[in-house]
Amino acid sequence: MACIAITKRIDAPPETVFEVTTDLQRAAEQVRGIKKIELLTTLPVCVGTRWRETRKMMGHERVEVLEVTAFDPPHSYTVGCVSCGAYLETTFRFAAAGDQATELTLNARMEARTLMATLMSPIGSLMFGATMRRCLADDLEDVKRVAESRAAALSGHRSGAAE
Repeated sequence: MACIAITKRIDAPPETVFEVTTDLQRAAEQVRGIKKIELLTTLPVCVGTRWRETRKMMGHERVEVLEVTAFDPPHSYTVGCVSCGAYLETTFRFAAAGDQATELTLNARMEARTLMATLMSPIGSLMFGATMRRCLADDLEDVKRVAESRAAALSGHRSGAAE
């Protein structure tokens, strides 16, 4: 089983960061790697929410069906999918980091589920590690940009209303 953990500090409250990461309707606009989202269940996001996500990875478009398997707003949620004979699970954890900041940690793990995936797992783990780490880092950078922009707009709106 291959595992990856990556953390990013975001200058926005956990609630704002959580909202950005669960905003499936705008995900393709906000995250560069996502080309298209097709909702397969109704909103709001909760356990059982499913969507078809088109991403560009390693120069090719990949389409996967993802499902929320755990949901604890604004602290964490987990998304899983089956791909190429393996189960991929990503947990998003949101921890307050000082005043109005968040430590967002993504824990991704991949587990082979078929004989072919098991046989390919040594190579898959190498590819999974490098490609997934790069993909997660890019996604986190996009989440940071959007969440910080949203937090700054809310802060500016509040300070303008107080005057």
